[in-house]
Amino acid sequence: MDDGHIPSSSQSPWLPFESRRRARDEKREAVLRTAVALFLEQGYHRATLNEVARRLNITKPALYNYFRSKDEILYECWSIGN
Repeated sequence: MDDGHIPSSSQSPWLPFESRRRARDEKREAVLRTAVALFLEQGYHRATLNEVARRLNITKPALYNYFRSKDEILYECWSIGN
């Protein structure tokens, strides 16, 4: 029941901006590492984003918060390597 009390900022469920950005970067790197491992195991064409998501215990739509497509993941791998 709402008692009209406004929670203090220390009770906010949201992390400060810098912490959120750092967490997002860490999750994006986890997606990239997992996809690369899968590409190496199964080959790029056989690997699926469904499998990447399964290995990360997230949904496939959640992956799209970090990369727009499997091609974008491959491009990121290429750009890191250059």
